[in-house]
Amino acid sequence: MHSRLGHSDKAFEWLDKAVAAGLNQPSQFNSDTDLAQLRNDPRWPALMQRVMASFEPCRNDPDARRFDFWIGEWNVTPASAPNVAAGTSVVQRVSGGCALLENWTASNGGEGKSLNAFNTNTKQWQQFWVGQTGGVVEFRTSTWVGATLVFRTTAGTPIHRLSFTSVDSITVRQFGETSADSGKTWLVSYDFHYHRKR
Repeated sequence: MHSRLGHSDKAFEWLDKAVAAGLNQPSQFNSDTDLAQLRNDPRWPALMQRVMASFEPCRNDPDARRFDFWIGEWNVTPASAPNVAAGTSVVQRVSGGCALLENWTASNGGEGKSLNAFNTNTKQWQQFWVGQTGGVVEFRTSTWVGATLVFRTTAGTPIHRLSFTSVDSITVRQFGETSADSGKTWLVSYDFHYHRKR
């Protein structure tokens, strides 16, 4: 109403209140004819920044972006045999920037996917992995050890531990381990290097 009456100051005042109360649909702000005259106001871009920050909160959350070093298209090799292909992987940001989806293809044709997300309730990253043979692994807890993200399962035997380290801008190490004695000793499952495709 204030916008249609030309009361720009009041209109922005109430739009700010609406955004704070949860009105965060960019398409609605950009298509509503009642707001047409406000879109030329210098305050409009700042308002839309607040709308987008509410609509996609993970894009500007440092915790949700800390694992971004894994995003990309990768050739994967055993760490000890850089000329041997283990598979390929495409890791992309999904769900408005709140999750990473890995699309894995092994050199033997096997496939799998993992969904990785920062859980704002537990303040930890979690991973849910599904392979084409039906195997499911849930990494429910994680910690950061320096620059390394370490996932760990909390149920079942064996326990799984999975570590990701950004070696440099074009290499990520993924290190898998299992323990049959509740974490007292660990056996290496695999040690992969992800090489960013050029």
